[in-house]
Amino acid sequence: MNPGVILAFDVGGTQIKAAVMRDGSIIEQTIGQYEAKSNLGADAILAHFVAIVQDMLKRGGLDEVEEPISGFGLAFPGPFDYENGICLIRGLGKFESLYGLSVGQLLEDKLRANEGLRRRLAPRFRIAFENDAALFGLGETAGSRSGHGEPGRERAVCLTIGTGLGSCFLENGRLVKHRADVPANGWLYQTPYRGGIADAYISKSGVLRLAKELGVLPDTEGGSDVRELAEAALRGNKPEIGLFEAFGARMAVILSPALRQFDPDVIVLGGQISKSGSLFIEAFQSGLAAQQLKAQVRISRDTFASTFRGIYEFVKGMIALNTELLKEKAVTFLSLVASGKVREAYERYVGPDFRHHNSYFRGDAESLMLAMEENAALNPHKTLEVKRAIEEGDCVMVHSHVKQKPEDLGAAVVHIFRFANGRIIELWDLGQAVPEHSINENGMF
Repeated sequence: MNPGVILAFDVGGTQIKAAVMRDGSIIEQTIGQYEAKSNLGADAILAHFVAIVQDMLKRGGLDEVEEPISGFGLAFPGPFDYENGICLIRGLGKFESLYGLSVGQLLEDKLRANEGLRRRLAPRFRIAFENDAALFGLGETAGSRSGHGEPGRERAVCLTIGTGLGSCFLENGRLVKHRADVPANGWLYQTPYRGGIADAYISKSGVLRLAKELGVLPDTEGGSDVRELAEAALRGNKPEIGLFEAFGARMAVILSPALRQFDPDVIVLGGQISKSGSLFIEAFQSGLAAQQLKAQVRISRDTFASTFRGIYEFVKGMIALNTELLKEKAVTFLSLVASGKVREAYERYVGPDFRHHNSYFRGDAESLMLAMEENAALNPHKTLEVKRAIEEGDCVMVHSHVKQKPEDLGAAVVHIFRFANGRIIELWDLGQAVPEHSINENGMF
């Protein structure tokens, strides 16, 4: 069976980088850079996206073949409701006309309105959105046939440094966005510093700001850009060398408090400013070490390739999530929890707005997850035997026989899950201990 190709867009306010991917690799002939046309009306923007798709397929010689299109992944600027595909950009001078719209659904409608494209869309075709830093991180940790990436890394933080600071946190190759040891959404740009935020200091403008602070540039508008400063440093100019070393040291000071909570094994630098990373990586590494952080810092070989590899992995994962029955997800979630893999269960299946109704714990995801981890540590031989699972609409009921220890009689437990967008957003649970003697000849199961 042909798994098909995946369409990939890296959308910016002025430019869109696009390519078609197959088996995790970019089809080179399809790579293109297009004007974003972000000032147009909503219908015109979506029509432009479809035109880019058609152009990519044509340039790659894929316009006349019947190879299915499995999915479409877009790295899209924020603010954006990535889970539901709704644009929240307003007041930023780009994509204003998309505000409040379900861009994913409207874009799919446009694709299906084109007869040539409609017949190519796979039965489980899926459009998925995420921010560029998260997709870059997924690509870096996924690895590739070329040997790039960090396969097997347990914890990684990936930073994109350009006009602003992008970031993501990953554990075992999965994004971590909603956990106590990670800033909200995995975003570091809002980290407080000197009465401002990190975004103003770890970015292109941050380098230029620091250059003026150190007297490397005059305190006036205009002057050199970051590339010229880097070229001067590479020629051996001491003021510019000192500038980039101070930039790396400042990065460590700003980011260490948040990084220390997560304690990553590796930190990967990407983005335009990271092309000059050889000038500040050593100072950044030393600054982290001074803060008792042992993470290894490295520079991405290719931010573009990693972002597109991340788009491919993300869409592929979303398609897989979409094909798995809800009751299969519920059963797998419970099985992972029972085996002690609580965090993996939460990362794979729990949605960002999760809540539960167990009266012994606070109603948020973090509280229940910690309680489950504590139970797993106390009962390493816990067993869960699913007796039946019933799916109806967006809800699943799982009836199980749970034993904290193999020799226990255990309990009959019912979990009721509610799903949205393929993820668990609400959970009820109730149980009844299995008695040693019962007058009911039918048993509890």
